[in-house]
Amino acid sequence: MTASPRQRLLLQYLEPAPVVDETDPQRLQDHLSGALDRLPVTDLALGWRLRPEVIDAIRSVIPDDVAVWRWVPVFVDSGTGRPADAHVAVGPSRRAPPPFGDMADFCFLCLDRDEVVEAGLERAVGLGQEIDAHGILLDRIRWHSPSQSPATELTCFCDHSRERAARDGLDLTRVAAELEGSVETLDGRRSMVTALLGRGGPGLVDDFLSWRSDTVTDVVARLSSGLRKAGLRSALDVFTPALTRSVGQDLRALAALGEWSKSMTYFDALGPASMPFELRGYATWLEEADDTDAAGFLADLLGFSAPGFGGRGPRLDALRREISRLSGSIGSDRSVVGVDAVEIAGVCEVDDSDLEARVGAIRDAGLGLSPCWELLFISGERIERLARVWDR
Repeated sequence: MTASPRQRLLLQYLEPAPVVDETDPQRLQDHLSGALDRLPVTDLALGWRLRPEVIDAIRSVIPDDVAVWRWVPVFVDSGTGRPADAHVAVGPSRRAPPPFGDMADFCFLCLDRDEVVEAGLERAVGLGQEIDAHGILLDRIRWHSPSQSPATELTCFCDHSRERAARDGLDLTRVAAELEGSVETLDGRRSMVTALLGRGGPGLVDDFLSWRSDTVTDVVARLSSGLRKAGLRSALDVFTPALTRSVGQDLRALAALGEWSKSMTYFDALGPASMPFELRGYATWLEEADDTDAAGFLADLLGFSAPGFGGRGPRLDALRREISRLSGSIGSDRSVVGVDAVEIAGVCEVDDSDLEARVGAIRDAGLGLSPCWELLFISGERIERLARVWDR
């Protein structure tokens, strides 16, 4: 079965120095040209920190029928001079969760603050217009993931959020008390994880999760409207459906706000947003309360064997479940499935046959594809393999 001409195929050059910026421009051009020759690419995303001369080199080989998007991680402290200390989202103890790898790109801001949303929009518009982009691929349009410590890293509980929640009839002091109580027993922790994975849970916590999702939907609507007024389109970078509840992304509500949405459906990468990283975090938290079957508990919640707990393979049961949820919430014609395709020792190692099986399942389901995450780390040989499967 050959991919439909309507199916999107998105490639990405996202990383700043030393990954892409310090690579010889001719090598970038040759590598991209090789991918464009073999794959029916419809869209290309370029990172917000790439130097102008690097972007010029890349754009010189892009056909006119390929839409160019600027990738912008919006609601994080990305070193742009904003007063991050005053705006960083905090947990129930009023302390900010530690950013992954102590990186500013994972230091999440409070979405309840108008000034944060306005600054994010201004930054996105400027970055899009800077390179005359088709639109903005909006990333980090979410709350910090609490997977590594659910009771302490769920945000935001700053005074501003408490006041806004109170106006909506939600008492965040009581929510914080319920979170604190969940730590004390295994049943409490399991109930908390159940809620975070979108299967219902303690009343106040579940109310809080819904309230956070409404906030994300509202701010993304404001971003999308502002970008449209500036002549820019919007696309969304989102978690895979199994994990969206934990970060406040209601895919069904967000679907209308982007031209398309790319899910980070990663089974092999070892970092934020990937299933192994997020689910292993929840499992470790459960095991701290002497849970002897955390992996089995998570599998029952998810409806498939949880990635990150040993064993390899294409995990087509999990992928098909996520494809079904994407089709039902966003629509197959507006869904792009991001799959692990890079080869970086200690970070992401995926078997070629597993990747081919996943790409074939996405193709057959009629969704779009994004081999993730950085094109520079996808070899020409792997691109050839992808092309053979996508065209089959």
